[in-house]
Amino acid sequence: MCVIKIAEPEFNDTLVAAMARSVRGHHADGGRLDVIRVECGSAADPLRALLQGAEINPELRPFEARAPLADFLADRSALFVISEAEPVSPREWELFVNVVEHFGKAQPALRLCVAVLDHRGVVPSQPAFDFTAGRATHFVLTQSFESEEFALWTAYLHHRASWECAGRPSLAQQLGAELTLVRHADDAGVEKALCDFALREASNLGDLAELSKHIQAAMMWRGAAQAASKSSLQQSGLLWRPPGLHRLDVVPWLSRALLCSGKASDQMLWNLRHNLVCSPLAGEILAQCLSAESRIRMQLHGQESTPGDTTLQAYQRFTRGEDRYIVYPPGYPSPPSRPQDAWAFGGLGATLRSSTGNVPEAFWDTLHLRNAIAHGHYVAWTHVRRAWQQLRRFDV
Repeated sequence: MCVIKIAEPEFNDTLVAAMARSVRGHHADGGRLDVIRVECGSAADPLRALLQGAEINPELRPFEARAPLADFLADRSALFVISEAEPVSPREWELFVNVVEHFGKAQPALRLCVAVLDHRGVVPSQPAFDFTAGRATHFVLTQSFESEEFALWTAYLHHRASWECAGRPSLAQQLGAELTLVRHADDAGVEKALCDFALREASNLGDLAELSKHIQAAMMWRGAAQAASKSSLQQSGLLWRPPGLHRLDVVPWLSRALLCSGKASDQMLWNLRHNLVCSPLAGEILAQCLSAESRIRMQLHGQESTPGDTTLQAYQRFTRGEDRYIVYPPGYPSPPSRPQDAWAFGGLGATLRSSTGNVPEAFWDTLHLRNAIAHGHYVAWTHVRRAWQQLRRFDV
């Protein structure tokens, strides 16, 4: 049994269809596999709903239901996907979890496979998978490499809508439709659409100044009260876990609304600004810049003048084994430990300035773009377009 935490039950059908494709793909030639969708609520608790889905008398008590379930599963594999049509009490969910666990532990074990779609955070079972926030699965730069610029623009807007709405499909669909009305390459138009959307969504939240104070208290301090407050804010869709991170952050659209309205404290500004940085795009651009930097260093090899003191000191610190962050494990082939490798410890800017040859403008563009992204600044269309041009310049 597993729990899948979701935020928007109106997308259950889409999720169940994706689950069915996935499990059937893994099951392959393993025989018959049924994906059975059941709903519970006031008319049927989770166990009754499951029994109804298996066409078994729902009035049977748990231990009476064991044998009919075994018979049902004798000639097939089945995945029961359970969701709430109406709220079920936490106590009923706890009893259901206990029954399913007992069925799996008692001998002979019952091959009962259950996935619960939990949009209220009330099902006490592990493992639990967090599907409350989705993300764009495609890359912008590489998938648009051989396309026209407009395809890049469209992919960019898709990522911005997904990020700004904290992966909520219904919100992202609304915002995405509004972003399609923005003229191509109009950064200011995108910002206006994002701000208008954020303020409209926040208009139902009451006093934004008080909300900002409440969020700040929950985010800045640790304790049982703050943990409960963060959990409540997350359930309300105002905090989220960005893809790849464990911590909770203010959702981007609310961060934008607080910044637009001027209701955030100075202490919160850095975090709120950071929340508007579309991390998947920033990561793509930074990866492209690092790749381009390796090409630049290769092309400038042998054209550098004598390294400066700062570069030499960094190189010597590494060779003495005193650098805790530049680390090449034992067994790594050809670490930069030769005297001619000293420039590996100089920044790209120092390398460009030391070149005795002509340095193309594109090399300097790489440096400036990398620095802007690495220092956590905002990612807009101008950065994506520059990275795309850089990709076409170096990946030929």
